[in-house]
Amino acid sequence: MNKLIIIGNGFDLAHGLKTRYSDFLVWYFNQTFEKHRLNRGEYEDGLVRFEASIGHNVQFREIDDFLNYLKDSKATFLKFKFDYFRDLIFKFKSPNWVDIESDYYSRLLQIYKDHETNNKNHWDMTISSMINLNKVFAVIEENLVEYLKSINITWALQNSEIYELLTGIVKPDFDQVITKGQPGNSCLFLNFNYTNTLSLYEKEITKNLNNSIINIHGSLLRKDNPIIFGYGDEMDPYYANIENLNNNEFLKHIKSFSYFKTDNYKRFINFVEDSEFIVYILGHSCGISDRILLNSIFENKNCQSIQIFYHHRGENDTDFFEKTQEISRHFKPQNKELMRKLIVPFPDCSPLTPLIPNK
Repeated sequence: MNKLIIIGNGFDLAHGLKTRYSDFLVWYFNQTFEKHRLNRGEYEDGLVRFEASIGHNVQFREIDDFLNYLKDSKATFLKFKFDYFRDLIFKFKSPNWVDIESDYYSRLLQIYKDHETNNKNHWDMTISSMINLNKVFAVIEENLVEYLKSINITWALQNSEIYELLTGIVKPDFDQVITKGQPGNSCLFLNFNYTNTLSLYEKEITKNLNNSIINIHGSLLRKDNPIIFGYGDEMDPYYANIENLNNNEFLKHIKSFSYFKTDNYKRFINFVEDSEFIVYILGHSCGISDRILLNSIFENKNCQSIQIFYHHRGENDTDFFEKTQEISRHFKPQNKELMRKLIVPFPDCSPLTPLIPNK
């Protein structure tokens, strides 16, 4: 049986990497406050503007530190250039990146709905709103790339438990669930991360020449594989209406069009269409910003089972059931029974990394 291993941000987090959205925000505001200090109060970038000098050095450890600082200082010196970015900070304290992408689409939908209900005679205003939304989203992406490039990934990060898991999965006899089908020995690692953490294990997992890695959302280190940051839910009922507006500004950060920049998506489709496969989910949130891609996996006729490697949040708490709820959203209403047949029950699943007892 072929195997499709889906790698998400939880994989990086399991290696101790600070790749949450809140980690990025802490880095960004530490950088901007330091540049503001060095420029003696005069600093402006694509997201914020300082209108006065604060006169002292500031360092934040958590995003809550920044929020409390703004509250205590009244923050009249700091101006956000876009309501979208300001709202992302105050609305979400520690969301996943998928939430940022989903919120982008929610804003896009609101612009569209406002156009349909109130602004049909104000097309210029609608387009201006979309241009501003795309502008700030692009600036966030630029800063994200800079931040992730600053994270040093070394061999010292290699995790022994994950090493055993990955090298075990690629073995032909590794099968924690009972499946039926023709034997196969190909493994495709579909990596959604921009980082190259998976490369720590690449030599071992690709010893079999039939195994491969696809960095489906691009790579920080490859100019020929640019990162893809946006939204990918063409199943949304409003999507067809948005396309029918006949203005590409609304489609600028829709993932489907970015997939054409490389042959990654085509190679992925060739794999899932070729023969039966088992899905293993390692650290991916399965949020709806990747809905069109994940639907093409989960509802594919060749998909035989979906096994979740969950995250321990505490001794008796995991994210397993939240993952099943997210996966459910990628199945059409008439295919929910198929979803229940494919997802491997909790007792037959295991964590990505074992729970570390409190000392």
